[in-house]
Amino acid sequence: MLEKGACPATYQRCAPAIRAALAQGIRKVTDGLQSVLVEMIGPLEWKGFDSEGLLFKNMNSPEDYEEARARLGERERPGEK
Repeated sequence: MLEKGACPATYQRCAPAIRAALAQGIRKVTDGLQSVLVEMIGPLEWKGFDSEGLLFKNMNSPEDYEEARARLGERERPGEK
């Protein structure tokens, strides 16, 4: 079962399982992926790429998007000083 806040990365080979779930009326992602092998990647593995814990942050609202834009604006971008 996927945990809350999970960020699924799917491959083309998952398409048949996803289509079958949709055809059965399944709309909940965790239910639709029951027949797909899922590999969980925990904080010990991803913290090296994102020490702030924002790599897989959900953006479900305009406010979430604006928060992300503000965070990016605070960081120096490559080539900028």
